Amino acid sequence: MHPGRQCIPEDRVLLIYLKGVLIGLFIAAPVGPIAMLCISRTLSEGALSGLATGLGAATADATYGVLAAFGITAVSTVLIEYELLLKLVGGVLLCAMGAKVVLFPASMKTPDAVQKAMRIHGGLLVEFSTTFALTLANPVTLLAFAAAFAGLGQSDLVSVTHAGVLVLGVFTGSGFWWLFLSFSAGWMRGWLNPTVLRTANRAVGLLLALFGAVVLASVVF
Repeated sequence: MHPGRQCIPEDRVLLIYLKGVLIGLFIAAPVGPIAMLCISRTLSEGALSGLATGLGAATADATYGVLAAFGITAVSTVLIEYELLLKLVGGVLLCAMGAKVVLFPASMKTPDAVQKAMRIHGGLLVEFSTTFALTLANPVTLLAFAAAFAGLGQSDLVSVTHAGVLVLGVFTGSGFWWLFLSFSAGWMRGWLNPTVLRTANRAVGLLLALFGAVVLASVVF
């Protein structure tokens, strides 16, 4: 143990976990391109597709949480150094996804049609992976976690165990948000007729493309 640090009582482990949950919620909850992607996929394919999308984002959040909590500076430095390139790639992907939804808005699908679409598009694993990559393409999230963890105080991170508990809390909080969002959108999907669903999906796709344009603009300007 580092000289001068005091061991945290075991009854504070729960408190550290709850702090991680709150951090995960606060970082995941603001509406952004990943939320738009989650809603779009839920409207198109159903709640499971949206949940896979959200869990990809939650896993990326937890990855950044690990880098911030354990101070893995080598990886952090590389990510920040290539921030513009990552933003460029992420912005192009968001624009492409948004344009696809706008031009080819999906309508209500039967369970058989959903399964067929999943086979064509690669299934839930691909949706998880693409969202994971898109979320990692924004190193600003790492800085947000670093700032949040710094605000906890060094006493909350005296050991690997406590840092791990904090990261687990981050994943739980982020995952809970995406679970709520995907199933809320899935519930709304059940109330929309095919025409309204196409219109809603097209609107979400437009927002997704706009988010991508903003990301690309930040690279240029």
